[in-house]
Amino acid sequence: MAKEMGISKASVSRLWRAHGLKPHRVTSFKVSNDPRFAEKLEDVVGLYLNPPEHALVVCLKQIVGYRAWPVRG
Repeated sequence: MAKEMGISKASVSRLWRAHGLKPHRVTSFKVSNDPRFAEKLEDVVGLYLNPPEHALVVCLKQIVGYRAWPVRG
């Protein structure tokens, strides 16, 4: 990543730490079988790297089978 971005490894480490990112602790990664996955991934990453002016980029994690339980008070 550092080489691709033209910055030092220490800079990448500082950025990860500042944003609470710990990619080394990820134990699994599932790639979609969607035939347009690469295209969609590039679109999403592109928004983060070069967001339109006055834009808000929001990322939501889809949890399949999640059931919200009512709060009893």
